[in-house]
Amino acid sequence: MTGTTDAPYPALLAWWPVLAAALVVIGLIVGLPAEQDGHLTSVVMEGGPVETITALGYGLCAVLVVGLWMAGLPLTIPPLSAAVVLLAMGARELDLHHTPWTMSISKIHFYTSPDVPLAEKLLAVAILAVIVWSLWRLGRGGVHAFVSALRRGNPVSWAVLIAAGLVVASKLCDGFGRNLRAVGLNAGPTLRIEFNKIEELLELGIPLFVLAGIVCFVIANRRGKGAIHA
Repeated sequence: MTGTTDAPYPALLAWWPVLAAALVVIGLIVGLPAEQDGHLTSVVMEGGPVETITALGYGLCAVLVVGLWMAGLPLTIPPLSAAVVLLAMGARELDLHHTPWTMSISKIHFYTSPDVPLAEKLLAVAILAVIVWSLWRLGRGGVHAFVSALRRGNPVSWAVLIAAGLVVASKLCDGFGRNLRAVGLNAGPTLRIEFNKIEELLELGIPLFVLAGIVCFVIANRRGKGAIHA
């Protein structure tokens, strides 16, 4: 995200949401135990509180983006496209790409299998087309402005960048065991549980940093910094 001004953003007031989000994620990773009776603790298990809060966080961010747009704040991203992407990420967190369907719509086999009804395939294609279109609209023409904002130290842009980095980091944690096996190593159960915990908490950090970026955006506008790009 960027501002319409070339002024830097040195004030701690502009950065406190990002710093708070970082402290929450780091604090949970360090302080939350991963193991309970030899299994992943229920707090971070699939369907547990962390996963639920993560999904709700995406929904909250989507509502806030649309709300800011409707309130007339100078957003320079397509708000409905941003909301679609956020809701899609929240839906995936709840496994809605898999549970309501004959099989996961993220697998090529879904679209080639004779076991999947044609109507179901068409619905999945339509949903994915909307998501891809929304991603394209978000990325179209905004890379230069985004990089420029990062160079100026815009906290909104940095919050979005960190959120994107957490997407990558959580995927690396998800494939930790497979990656080790690929090079002939085997992770013990304790290490696998620890990385499962870290993965879930990094995923929680994604909407948390997006929310931090939204708060930074509101703070910047109240201080008269003008429109901010996502």
